[in-house]
Amino acid sequence: IIYSTCTLSKQENEGVCKDFLKANKDFEAVKPLPEISDDKFVTLMPHKNGGDGFFIAAFRKKDDINE
Repeated sequence: IIYSTCTLSKQENEGVCKDFLKANKDFEAVKPLPEISDDKFVTLMPHKNGGDGFFIAAFRKKDDINE
């Protein structure tokens, strides 16, 4: 699952993601953009990354991991 917004609000971004993980224990956050950041929740900033401000997170079901 990809969750993305065009806001920089921590409540709408990280807050929503943390609430999702609390309510869905069978999911985990994964790095959505490993080539840009090692973080599981990534905020792209206009002055650092160009373009508009943007937030992105990715989740997968724990049962789907083939490691």
